[in-house]
Amino acid sequence: MCLPMLPALLSVVGNQLVTALLRPRIVFISSVVNVPITIGALYLFIFGGLGIPPLEIWGFGWAFFIGDFFLVLVIVLYVLTTDYFKQFNLLYFDKIKAHLWRRLKEITHLGLPMGIQFGAEIAAFTVITFLIGRFGVAALNGYQIASQILVVALMVPFAVSEAAAILVGQPLG
Repeated sequence: MCLPMLPALLSVVGNQLVTALLRPRIVFISSVVNVPITIGALYLFIFGGLGIPPLEIWGFGWAFFIGDFFLVLVIVLYVLTTDYFKQFNLLYFDKIKAHLWRRLKEITHLGLPMGIQFGAEIAAFTVITFLIGRFGVAALNGYQIASQILVVALMVPFAVSEAAAILVGQPLG
């Protein structure tokens, strides 16, 4: 799963860019189109077909790489070909070079505590998963079900908070 990490991170950056600039529909459309692409790639790379040998567990990583690469490609093509994004001069780096390091320091100062907190949450859930796994498969299955229920329950408040952050960030930006 290391293979799709770079395209996955780049797709998050692209999704955040177009969402922040009030064009989130492309994220939805590309995500909906990406589901059958990824499912098809999963089947082909895991089980083989169309001249592709079965890669089994390795095919899982390759399939997600293809899906995430598709998401990055769609966002990049959308940003480069849409007239709306030309007004932002996203590829004209000389204009922003003077302020880049100062802004990077400000963003790091703001984002580092959030990143540490997020990383601590991920680490805590990982440690809990390993500890519960020591009790056996049944306990781990129960924990997985409880975790999924928690995630589903938190999706609506999380989505509302993301939308509120975007709407507040627009006038401030």
